[in-house]
Amino acid sequence: MNRTLKGHYDVGIYGWWGHDNFGGCLTYFALETVISKMGYSVIMIQEANGISARYTIPEDCIAMEFAKKHYECSPQVHLSDLSKFNEICDTFIVGGDQMWSFYISLVKEDNFLNFVDENKTKLSYSTSFGPANFNPPRWFVEKAKPLLKRFDAISVREDYAVDIAKNVYNVKATQVIDAVFLLDKKDFTKATTDADYIFPDRFLFAFILNASPEKRRQVECIAKKLNLDIVCAPDAAVGYHKSFYEIFSGLKTINPLSVSNFIKAYEKASYIVTDSFHGTCMSYIFRKDFSVYFNEQRGADRFVSLMKLLQLDSRRIFESQSDDELINNKNIEFNINWRQAENNVEKERKVSWEWLNIALKNRKKETKRIPSKVNYFSDIINMDSLYKNRDFINIRLLVTLLRDYGIKHIVLSPGGRDVPIVRMFEYNDDKFILHRVTDERSAAYYAMGIATQLKQPVVCVCTSGTAASNYLPAVTEAYYTGIPLIVVTADRYGIYLNHGEDQTIPQKNIYSGVVKMEVSLPEENGWRGDYQARRDISACILEATHNGFGPVHINIPVDNISIGEKAPREYWQLLPFIYPHILRASFLNGQSDMMRWVDSLKKSQRILVVYGKNAPVTEEQKQNI
Repeated sequence: MNRTLKGHYDVGIYGWWGHDNFGGCLTYFALETVISKMGYSVIMIQEANGISARYTIPEDCIAMEFAKKHYECSPQVHLSDLSKFNEICDTFIVGGDQMWSFYISLVKEDNFLNFVDENKTKLSYSTSFGPANFNPPRWFVEKAKPLLKRFDAISVREDYAVDIAKNVYNVKATQVIDAVFLLDKKDFTKATTDADYIFPDRFLFAFILNASPEKRRQVECIAKKLNLDIVCAPDAAVGYHKSFYEIFSGLKTINPLSVSNFIKAYEKASYIVTDSFHGTCMSYIFRKDFSVYFNEQRGADRFVSLMKLLQLDSRRIFESQSDDELINNKNIEFNINWRQAENNVEKERKVSWEWLNIALKNRKKETKRIPSKVNYFSDIINMDSLYKNRDFINIRLLVTLLRDYGIKHIVLSPGGRDVPIVRMFEYNDDKFILHRVTDERSAAYYAMGIATQLKQPVVCVCTSGTAASNYLPAVTEAYYTGIPLIVVTADRYGIYLNHGEDQTIPQKNIYSGVVKMEVSLPEENGWRGDYQARRDISACILEATHNGFGPVHINIPVDNISIGEKAPREYWQLLPFIYPHILRASFLNGQSDMMRWVDSLKKSQRILVVYGKNAPVTEEQKQNI
């Protein structure tokens, strides 16, 4: 990734271009290419993390490997740092696929450019609200409406989205063509210089996002009818690979899976079968005869809108069709006359290109330009490195979740390995009541006294090795007397065990038998590590007061005790509120907290009660509910 970034850019494109999705990769590639062709300098701004449902995008994923070769990319930053891009960009564009759809959990206020200053130009290109039966809740509309009104120009992808913009959000929107249609096929083939899959001479390319046995049967039937080999590709996102490879086992599949090989497949293929919106768009761009499933799982309305543009409704197929129906279907053949589609697309392309050109030319003139010698990315890059450190992620998640679960009292015993844990608490001391007790034996009993008086969990933090052993007497007593302690121990990485390393002992089960729950946070990076850490920390905190009080143990491996030592205090701020997996209603937190639940329920129009499991509700239980 390009880290030697300039001090000023005309345009910053914000969106999902780092996600493993072939359609998304090509859409953003097209938008960036077009804006660059218009003479503007462009930076691709990563979707921020630090929000529920978001994750740290791996730099070696399919989308990022492609992006690093074709864009100037920003690092992925925390949500709270997005505003720094105002210092280097004049205009911000959001666009590409369903970035304004309530039904997608990734969609938050930043998708509506809430971080962009008033004196900056804010544009939308071909953004989608999702399906035509768009019916978001009132709270979503109330949040999005004022943000959409801040935009200087809005364009949307589907025809029905124009009405949604007007009737739901009271803003004017223009329908434009998807960005992929703004480029010619030669623009895409230029991006395939590193393609390395060897394709057969004549083949059917099956690009299938949602695999099913019926689709495999039909792909094989169509290939047999047309006398073609078969080459397949799944969605780029790994979450869909297992089912795809199980269902399409035995057929040729693109390997390695990359954006370049994907584009090359369209260039070389004789026929296309797909259930992808952008897969259909690419069929037109490369003028390949095709058959398409309108993918209900991903929104059939956009297929309807696309086919209206291409005038090729006859190319639709259905999973329910038999082999005989496919064989006798005269539209499954090399017989597309592209003239009408070309006329329609070219007309829409000119309108869309002109809309984008005018919107960019009308950008606000008072925007302050920053000299190129000033690099405002130095801070962001340093933060990016820190925020992707596994140990820092674990520590930040721990302290954030302790705050969100209402834990106030923290007993600190500073040592060596626990320095970054202690620093995280000290730099956020407005959220906690900190007690410093150096000797661990005294510290644990001190914490027990607080927890006994308050009848609330109290945290103890210590360094690694035998220091953790000094907690054992107090932990044992807490276990048998029912006192809610949350014991946090720093640890060395597992690789250093049994090599004579100082203060390195097996700590994962050091209190086994006298704690209600014990977890050791992950050492590996990536979204799976983030999910495991969040889940394990949450479960441990809750277990301290679940079905009786008692101690729990959270062990945190820390490889480098100096992480972030030179970083300013603001780098150590906690994450925004993390909505817990479980919120427990309890009188333990006082009458006022319980009334918060009562008030919330009174305001709710619909309440879901989950009562028991796999058994009918009795009349007595119904009455209780």
